[in-house]
Amino acid sequence: MKKITWILLIGLFFTLTSCSDDNEEHVQIRVKNTGSYKYDNLVVNSNGSGDFNFGTILSNQTSEYKHFQYAYQYAFIKFSIDGTEYKMVPIDYVGEEKLEGGKYTYEVIMDSNKNLTFNFIRD
Repeated sequence: MKKITWILLIGLFFTLTSCSDDNEEHVQIRVKNTGSYKYDNLVVNSNGSGDFNFGTILSNQTSEYKHFQYAYQYAFIKFSIDGTEYKMVPIDYVGEEKLEGGKYTYEVIMDSNKNLTFNFIRD
């Protein structure tokens, strides 16, 4: 009888402590295109999890979240518009803090004059 009780308690423990997709321990990042153009082959590298290809993101659209091992408030981002490649390249991450677990949005904006800007949003 004691053996069954222990098995049930261990099973209950694992059930209560199991992870879900919305686990706030993970850094989840998506990309929002609030620019005037379609971004093709958009890649983000947060200097910790490697390259993540978000694919094509249409103007005024937002990608799905991707799980990063860790990330910062800014990242290396590259994408193409009509075959021309554009990049945002951080100088370094010295003194930067890694993001806490949670959901974040990198907002990438290319206006009609081809000026590129970036906003960081905690969701």
